[in-house]
Amino acid sequence: MKYHSGYVFWDSKESWESGGYISINTNRVNKECFVSSDLVVEVASFFSLDLETALNIIGEWIKTKIDFDFDYIFSDYGAD
Repeated sequence: MKYHSGYVFWDSKESWESGGYISINTNRVNKECFVSSDLVVEVASFFSLDLETALNIIGEWIKTKIDFDFDYIFSDYGAD
């Protein structure tokens, strides 16, 4: 979903409708991108990657998908 300050991606339509956990959140003002640890771990596991590589690959996909070049990408991995 596009907002004035960036884009937000949820896991599913049901998650969006229920106000669920956000998978990706970009902020054009701060030029940053948040990716949930669940998504990073899932991509890393599926493709046998380390977490940093998975986060960077997701970041490159986001840059291409929404034509947005951010300065900082981060995740909540390890915050649990």
